[in-house]
Amino acid sequence: MTGNAWIIIGVLAAALAAFAIPYGFHRKSKERSITGVQVDGDYVAGNKTVNIIIADPTLEAEVKRITDKQNDELTKKYPRGSVVFGVTQKGFIVPKGLVPPTSKIQWDTGKVLEFTEKSIKVLLPHMIINTESVKGTQIAGAVVSLPKEVNAKRGLLKLPEIRIQAEIIGLHDQMVIIGVGFIPINNEDDSNTTKQ
Repeated sequence: MTGNAWIIIGVLAAALAAFAIPYGFHRKSKERSITGVQVDGDYVAGNKTVNIIIADPTLEAEVKRITDKQNDELTKKYPRGSVVFGVTQKGFIVPKGLVPPTSKIQWDTGKVLEFTEKSIKVLLPHMIINTESVKGTQIAGAVVSLPKEVNAKRGLLKLPEIRIQAEIIGLHDQMVIIGVGFIPINNEDDSNTTKQ
């Protein structure tokens, strides 16, 4: 190969590097942002199922506000405890303090399967519930389908001492607030059907 060929190859390589390096940094910076919402945990793009926890202070505050407003009613309905979280089209809103600290929830195993104007369908995350009166109860693979109405509820699991149910406790224009509650069998009413 002649000296001129090496010069031409060097110029082409330099031109390619001058374009490729800045473009690579540009693409890398685009990978981290998702429409202005800070995301904790995993996220996916394209046509894949959304499987994320969204860190949105406004929506977290709304979940806390509704939970605080209904605290007495929740305690009365669910004397053995409850777990409260928000569900949006993009994922879960999980404010700190609304999940018992001794319980373990694998949020990455839950999925928002459907979020329409009239209903939601959620694969609940795997939960190991440990409260004072509910020890080591596991919920895995539970799919809840509810109309978007406050007080709509669906029974999830009935054990010898407790019944576990999911209930919509609040609505927001872009979010549904769900409580998963634990009811002693002797206090339960058998209306575990969804409000239609």
